[in-house]
Amino acid sequence: MKILAIDDDREILYALKAVFETQDWGALMARNVKEGMELYRREAPDLILIDYHMPHMNGIDGVRLLRRQDPDIPIIVFTIDEDQAVADRFLEAGASDFAIKPIRTPDILSRIRVHMKLLKSRRADAGKGE
Repeated sequence: MKILAIDDDREILYALKAVFETQDWGALMARNVKEGMELYRREAPDLILIDYHMPHMNGIDGVRLLRRQDPDIPIIVFTIDEDQAVADRFLEAGASDFAIKPIRTPDILSRIRVHMKLLKSRRADAGKGE
């Protein structure tokens, strides 16, 4: 499994990479949405984590772009904002889930696993219909 993380904070990317590697997941790291889109196209990740506050393009616009590329890929947003309106905007843009920073390892691992199970189930159901 490959996971793309998009965040402008190097320390967060470093920590996420370490967490992913403990699970034997491929870690793709991008510092902004443009880099993230390039990695998405080149590497075809299975799941995306994206931050809200980033330079040049925020996470909401990033989710919209990513969702246009793939309507099914799980996209988990993380942010320091605990505002329900921000969460709602992300979900309206196409995010699959929303997590508050600071990210806790058990929380992010469980969210990733849940969304991967849901994706596998959807793909299996789609295969039965063919």
